[in-house]
Amino acid sequence: MLFKRNKKIRAIQKLNTTDPLISVDILLKRIEEIDLSIAETTRSIFEAQIVRFRSLFSNNVNILENFQRKLVEKSVNNSLLWHQKRLRELNSERILLQDDLDKISGKYWNKRLKRIIQRIIIWLCILLSIFVFIIGIATAIYLIPFFIFILSSVLIFKILKDSRFKKRM
Repeated sequence: MLFKRNKKIRAIQKLNTTDPLISVDILLKRIEEIDLSIAETTRSIFEAQIVRFRSLFSNNVNILENFQRKLVEKSVNNSLLWHQKRLRELNSERILLQDDLDKISGKYWNKRLKRIIQRIIIWLCILLSIFVFIIGIATAIYLIPFFIFILSSVLIFKILKDSRFKKRM
């Protein structure tokens, strides 16, 4: 998966701007419609989560209430799954339309390069964090003998001090 060739690479093409199906206005309207649908779906997901938390934290312990709670939780989970699937579909459709709009306006390759650079930076930060974590663990392991030496020295001096104090008395 990491070394697979990207099949989405397309050559630079000059688009026919007289085509009525590929109009900037149509694409902008469709993107706005999808944005509204995304906002509505997100709101529905949030409301379903609220209903789910209310049913989880209700104080009734009745057998009928438990049955009702399980029924509500099942329907809320189904609703959440459907809304999340719909949200993913809307987001992918919006990305495709935005790419088409960027191709028409000539911003496609600039945005694509920015995305590639962002991904590289994110991966470098993740790798750097993992490296620092591993180095920290290795340092802690290598410092264990030093800490044992210091702790044993302190304990020996404490024992010697206590034994000298007892001999004087």
